[in-house]
Amino acid sequence: GADWAGQLVGNGTVQALLYAKSGGVLAGGPAVTEVFQQLACTVDWHLAEGAELLPGEREREIIATVTGPACNLLLGERLALNL
Repeated sequence: GADWAGQLVGNGTVQALLYAKSGGVLAGGPAVTEVFQQLACTVDWHLAEGAELLPGEREREIIATVTGPACNLLLGERLALNL
């Protein structure tokens, strides 16, 4: 099927910020990086794999910045976030 959302956002270069919204441990970074690399995007990690995400201390902290074509960011975001 057609990617209507991708057509709406176009292919200009944009940045997306990934935030920690709750406590836990940061895991899956290499898989997320691979998803976005396959889509011609780059991921700049601000926290290391295995970093503890503490509610209240790191809530809403930026975990990573993803840069690339808007349509590709949209294409990869759901898969990457589910990983």
